[in-house]
Amino acid sequence: MSSKMKAWMKRRDRILDLGKARTAWVRAHPFQKLPARFSASAAARAAGVPVRKNPKPKTARKVPPSVRGDVQAAIRLFKRFREAEPEFIQEIKIRFPKAGFVFGTITDIGYATTHGRKPVRYRHTFKSGAAPLGVSSADGKQLLFVGGQYSFTRDGIVDDD
Repeated sequence: MSSKMKAWMKRRDRILDLGKARTAWVRAHPFQKLPARFSASAAARAAGVPVRKNPKPKTARKVPPSVRGDVQAAIRLFKRFREAEPEFIQEIKIRFPKAGFVFGTITDIGYATTHGRKPVRYRHTFKSGAAPLGVSSADGKQLLFVGGQYSFTRDGIVDDD
């Protein structure tokens, strides 16, 4: 066997040993963050492979001025309702269906959230004049509340009087 092949096999064995150690650590410490010594770059360094870092770290996207006011209003409502600061702000793409059907009136809704750090379950029963229509997208994968006389406040869903 050539010396190059022996060197390659030695590097491969170091990577495999690190992989076994990583697997054992994860089994012993479930739900914990993996230490840096088990990272992919650590495996590469152990094998003698040069590691390059990203030239520029990702930065948070700026909120466009056209929606900045809406985002700030959402943050204020979140703080009042959840009694805590948001941990992060995430942009969610919402695709409204082009077609759908009304499947009925939403009479009540239940949801789980947290207040401060305590988990809380809510159930709201709509008054007859405040209930929104339940609408399903044509493919049945998206549900919408349409209309109704209600607001979402610091107390959750509240019927408008």
